Amino acid sequence: MKIAIFRCSWSHGTSQLDNHRNWPYYFAANNPNYEIYNYAMSASSIQFQIYLYEYVKKHKPADRYIFQCTRPERFTYFKNGMKFENLLEDIPSKNGGLNNYKWIPPYNANKEIRRITSASIKPVSEGILKGWTLEDIQFSKLYYKLANLEIMELEWKMCIEYIKNKVDFCFLHTEGEFRNIKNLYCIEDILGREYCKQNFYESHDQHHFNKKGLQWQANWVKENAKL
Repeated sequence: MKIAIFRCSWSHGTSQLDNHRNWPYYFAANNPNYEIYNYAMSASSIQFQIYLYEYVKKHKPADRYIFQCTRPERFTYFKNGMKFENLLEDIPSKNGGLNNYKWIPPYNANKEIRRITSASIKPVSEGILKGWTLEDIQFSKLYYKLANLEIMELEWKMCIEYIKNKVDFCFLHTEGEFRNIKNLYCIEDILGREYCKQNFYESHDQHHFNKKGLQWQANWVKENAKL
């Protein structure tokens, strides 16, 4: 069975955690009979991930689609005509030795896709992100200067309503109850933030799961997505 996964850093991983290890990686390691295509990209927007889902469904379809919703207040853009399947890394030696796992590594994503978050404004304004042009930097600063936070959250909620009825399994990592998202699993709400902080969150950022948490999440997704 071929499974396509979409999300931001909560499914893509971070450079500080064991070379971007993530729950889709551990899912693939624990279930060698599944083909895992991880299209997650850190800091990407929910609109972009929905676009990517539609693209994959048309050009590189899977048997099951799993969508872990990112948070609002993000913007992602890229060149027209991009072939996202070309960004996938399919060399097992670069995929942790797994033959059944493909993902988009940072060195591919960073070259082709601009991902803007409110947290990235300072490094963007300082111009230290590799590959960013002056136009990228100016746009990023202007976007968050003019964008309306309430409208961004409304668009985010509309996107959730759209995608949850399209994919086979959809869930949140955080802020479900806080943002009044109902009828959708939220891992942090299920476990409790204090439990996550004490057991699963990396001590250096308190937002991303450690190895223990990622392995738990891989099993949780398999159970709740009925795979």
